[in-house]
Amino acid sequence: MPGTCSGLRVLDFTQGRAGPLATMVLADFGADVIRVEASGGDPAWKDSTYLLLNRGKRSIELDLETAEGQSELGRLAAASDVLIESSGPSEAKRLGIDYPTMSRINPGLVYCSITGYGPSGPFAEVIADDGLAMAKAGIFKDQDGWFQDGKRPVFRAPKDASYFAGMLAVQGILAALRARDLTGKGQLVETDFLKALTCRQNPKVRWILRDGEPLPPDATAKTGQQQDDQHALAHHQDPRQVNLIGMMVECKDGRWITHSLTEPHFFPAWISVIGFDWIWQDERFKGAPFQFANPADKDELIQRVQERMRERTADEWMAAYLENGNVCGDVIQTTQMALEHPQVVEAGYLTELDDSRVGPMIQIGSLVKMSGSPASITTPAPRPGEHTEEVLGGQLTPIAATVPSGRGLKGPLEGITIIEAAYYYATPFATALLAELGARVIKIERLEGDPYRALNGDPYGVQAGGASDPLLNLGQNNMVRAMQGKECLALNLKDPRGREILHRLVAEADAFIHSFRPGVPESLGIDYATLQKINPTLVYHYAASYGSVGPYRRQPAIDPIIAAFAGTTAYQSGEGHPPLREAGADPIGAVGHATSLMLGLFDRHRSGRGQYIESAMILSNLYLNLEDAFSFAGKSDRPAVDYRQLGTGATYRLYETAPIGPGSDRQPHENPDPRWVFLSAVSDDEFVRFCKVATEDLASDPSYATVAARQENRSDLEQRLEQVFASRSALEWESSLLAAGVGCVVADGMSHFAFLYKDRQAQADEMMVQTEHPSLGGRYWRYAPVIRFSETPGQALPYCDKGEHTREILTGLGLSEDEISRLKDDDVVTWPTGEQQIASPVG
Repeated sequence: MPGTCSGLRVLDFTQGRAGPLATMVLADFGADVIRVEASGGDPAWKDSTYLLLNRGKRSIELDLETAEGQSELGRLAAASDVLIESSGPSEAKRLGIDYPTMSRINPGLVYCSITGYGPSGPFAEVIADDGLAMAKAGIFKDQDGWFQDGKRPVFRAPKDASYFAGMLAVQGILAALRARDLTGKGQLVETDFLKALTCRQNPKVRWILRDGEPLPPDATAKTGQQQDDQHALAHHQDPRQVNLIGMMVECKDGRWITHSLTEPHFFPAWISVIGFDWIWQDERFKGAPFQFANPADKDELIQRVQERMRERTADEWMAAYLENGNVCGDVIQTTQMALEHPQVVEAGYLTELDDSRVGPMIQIGSLVKMSGSPASITTPAPRPGEHTEEVLGGQLTPIAATVPSGRGLKGPLEGITIIEAAYYYATPFATALLAELGARVIKIERLEGDPYRALNGDPYGVQAGGASDPLLNLGQNNMVRAMQGKECLALNLKDPRGREILHRLVAEADAFIHSFRPGVPESLGIDYATLQKINPTLVYHYAASYGSVGPYRRQPAIDPIIAAFAGTTAYQSGEGHPPLREAGADPIGAVGHATSLMLGLFDRHRSGRGQYIESAMILSNLYLNLEDAFSFAGKSDRPAVDYRQLGTGATYRLYETAPIGPGSDRQPHENPDPRWVFLSAVSDDEFVRFCKVATEDLASDPSYATVAARQENRSDLEQRLEQVFASRSALEWESSLLAAGVGCVVADGMSHFAFLYKDRQAQADEMMVQTEHPSLGGRYWRYAPVIRFSETPGQALPYCDKGEHTREILTGLGLSEDEISRLKDDDVVTWPTGEQQIASPVG
């Protein structure tokens, strides 16, 4: 069967990780991806990660500095559907691959640009680098770590920006191709690292700001936030503090298991499995996990649990967890260990290729399983320039000229309807991203509400003590993001009348997505067999945690559990440390789910067929760890995060600097004394440029002459650079090194919250837009759509409350007011009542 992207030709002018990741996904599903190498080749080919990222592609060498190269470029552009580049605004123009030039050659071209900081602004020309972008955006300042003290930033190792930007690029390209088919126009599609990083969603960082509300001063940015065990998930709390619902425990064999026991039945299930049911008869412990007469009782129970867990090995405990089926926990392992895990192997998430450079190579497989248009991964990465003669010497037939249809689209997915039956974050945020592209998303929510809504405290003031401000409840900001842009129907699917309503919606929908474990859809009448009979052209998407096949198929999973499974936790914790609970797997999974559903929708658009598709959070999170998501004999380890969690090498690291000195003009929202920078100068050329600005002594030292030498002598070089950076202020280092073309930014300038609203680059990138909803006090600022389209711009719609659109949706199905009222009286549907008055902003 042909893949979803069969018949598409894609020109790949990208470097780094984000662009090659995007084109790898397209190639996996059948696109003819032609990677265009500059004369002399991309130095990144020295990194074995490129053997994964460039599988299934063709490679040509093209000298764009010559008239001949430009002529061939014109032929290629005219014969291609998509061009994707990551060169930066001025470099793309200099090379002649900028959008105005390419669109003149091929008006139907979908042109995708991935930059670090957007197309304009003071940082527009700074290289797209994960560490630099996260440091600039205040993410290191807010990152959890062993040494987090509110003063120094903590390095975050996963390449979040590259992963998110690459996945968003795939979504944008496919959506724009659909729009081209409907309107007859190609267009410019853009995303960047700063916008992409807004997908990451640190659950402890606020980002919503109400209209007219001042930003808190930097010194008090974290005060006033409401946090307690019952109104926060385990990964919303300081990971250094032990708590019963998110315990990380060492087992008999020295391996660690982490837990996220947030659902009401998870903690009792765990207590039963470990043989501690006796606590329910002990007055000291019967209120666990939240209520204890005194802290000493809680500490005693924690100690007893830790001792109990050390009586068995990790594998023995996991066997018991699997048998029970309701213990949300998993072993902390490396990414290499994950590749050998029975769940990954039995679920079919791996592929094997024979690469002439390294021999047999196990790689992470395709992002999503598709029953009707599957991926086909059969060809290893080419050698640079391997297909130059084949491509340029062959026939390149220009794409047929597109004829504008005159049809306009409010967004590239206008006309698409998605039914979502899921809760918490990973799947709901996936559909929220597609709502930004113009899709109509109807959220099916149980009558008692998505449990994620509990994070907003008591915005209506129905409990004793009056209303609380929902924006100060940690984690609630992210809940809002997952609910934005949708219509919400509160529906009881256990009632036959509720199922009938859902079936009527599905009959007219394009896609249905859920995240329930196997067995639940069948019990609710929302399984694939049932819905496919109702709508044969439906894209049915199971957004799984572990997948529907394998020993873990019925295991529950919440954010930190997936991070532990995929290797993120082990990697981020740093050398010489026990593991530290890591968050971020939910948004990684969400963007993977969104990309997967976009592939399904694109195939339906082209073929008219429906199909079953399945994506998994563990798979998306292995993609995040793509630098280690493959193996072959002799593979080197990826650079380790150092003990102090400052970086992965002497020239990819945080450094402390001198004070900025008196008389600096710092604003209240800024750190009054920024003292840290992040340096990214990994290549030999970058290191030479760095030395010219910082210290000429290092440039002539053979101990640091090459990348390998600098890594071998990492400790000595770090000590010398610590002395160098201590000689100037952070602001001085940023200014002088960026001017020299060296990646270096202030890493503790302001929080991410303040960055979004006050940083000049964030403002130039138009990262925030206004919308309104009464539960948030009226008008508020939300993240702008993370993908820009020149012809079919996305939409930034507001939050939806539980059941807010129930009556409207039922009326649209033709139900009368009397019928709707009876359904509410019978607890089949619900909506907000008139008695619930929205809380006014507090403070």
